[in-house]
Amino acid sequence: MKIDIKNKKIITFLVLVIIGLWYYEEEIKEIPLQETRVVVATKDIAFKEKLTSNNTKALNVVLGDLDRDNLVLDTEYSEGKIANAPIYKGEMINTSRIVKNLKNDNRSISLELRKEDKALNLKKNQFVDLWIEPNELGESLEKTSLKLFEGKRIISIKNERYEEDESMPQYITVEMDSDDEVQKFLNISDASFYKTKVVVNDIDYSDMKERSK
Repeated sequence: MKIDIKNKKIITFLVLVIIGLWYYEEEIKEIPLQETRVVVATKDIAFKEKLTSNNTKALNVVLGDLDRDNLVLDTEYSEGKIANAPIYKGEMINTSRIVKNLKNDNRSISLELRKEDKALNLKKNQFVDLWIEPNELGESLEKTSLKLFEGKRIISIKNERYEEDESMPQYITVEMDSDDEVQKFLNISDASFYKTKVVVNDIDYSDMKERSK
């Protein structure tokens, strides 16, 4: 049976398509998937429960399109903190879902900086205002922004490895004036609907605080 020129072209085209798909699949297989080390819950963690090695662990996962900026990357950061919202087994732990333990924080709270806040060139002993503003979920529920605290002193700036480093800020710790203020932060019931925003405050509160003692 003779195959005419038209059919030969169609067959050649199909063969080339098949070869092209095969090469594409082989190249995709060779591309290593980038993994990121994150902290996940190994069991359900209740509201106000402490995070420990018994309920969390670090795993290497492929995040894909997920934003890693708000995820806890190291158990050293999460150890001893408490959940300000329920965290479920297998869930990657978000920094907005945990806060420092009131009993161990020496009247301070630690926060992860947003991308925008990292560009503020924050320095130790600088004064800042702390706001909460709705995330995407909060906006869909018509939540509004709220100033929580004014004129709080930064006492520590750390990088993503939780080492002291002002040049590559990832976390800040701010000093609070009372246990009640720390408790106020812990009691934000809608924490999963908000993200924390840092605003530089140019007023020097040092003298005012000394006079109020």
